[in-house]
Amino acid sequence: MTVPTSITAGRPESRRLAALYAAPGPPSEDALREMARLVEAAGGRDRAAAEADRRVAAAGRHLRDSGMDGAVAAGFRDIALFVTSRDH
Repeated sequence: MTVPTSITAGRPESRRLAALYAAPGPPSEDALREMARLVEAAGGRDRAAAEADRRVAAAGRHLRDSGMDGAVAAGFRDIALFVTSRDH
């Protein structure tokens, strides 16, 4: 999600990122590092984090409305938060 969001962000970094992805063959280590920097600079990580937050909040509402045992629902919420808040 972060890469397509970054490529379509309409920023100078977006164009460079698209060019790197369009290059033939596997990217070099330097290209991979640049791609990661460009995703960050184009706002891809921030937008993905905001979307993850929105979806976790929606899931929390659905769990609450389901009538599921509170401890079980909290366990599911904890898993969602763990997965969506990882750095790598």
